[in-house]
Amino acid sequence: MVKDYKTSDEIKHKGRVLQDTVAQSLQDIFVGMTELPDEDHIVGRPMSAHGEDIIFSNLIRERVPVSIECKFSEKGYSKIYKDYAQAAQQAVDVGNESSLLEPIVVVQQGDEEPLVCMDWSFAIGLIYTQYMQGSPFDGVEEQSQ
Repeated sequence: MVKDYKTSDEIKHKGRVLQDTVAQSLQDIFVGMTELPDEDHIVGRPMSAHGEDIIFSNLIRERVPVSIECKFSEKGYSKIYKDYAQAAQQAVDVGNESSLLEPIVVVQQGDEEPLVCMDWSFAIGLIYTQYMQGSPFDGVEEQSQ
């Protein structure tokens, strides 16, 4: 619970840093690797404003049909990080030097839809592959087992 303006400002600042990091990494991929004229195609929304946290221009939105919400908290996500560390260790145990595995955690609460937790760099690579280069599965026919 936020009890004063100083604490509120500190929390907003940390959330802003996360938002800026996400926006910058998206700009690096989608603006930096294309012929787009500037980074105004992807920006972070001002703190405490309503709506999604990362705003895309129409041009980017056509290619990247996702909505990104950034959440920062000093506490409350430790279970997910513990689960991710377990998946990361298992990826190391199962993988080898020629086959690096990416840890992914799937979580579900009650009747809610399952959610995926993965490294941001890996996720942004998937987004880039899917929406900028085409799906890696385009043209691959489903094989029956």
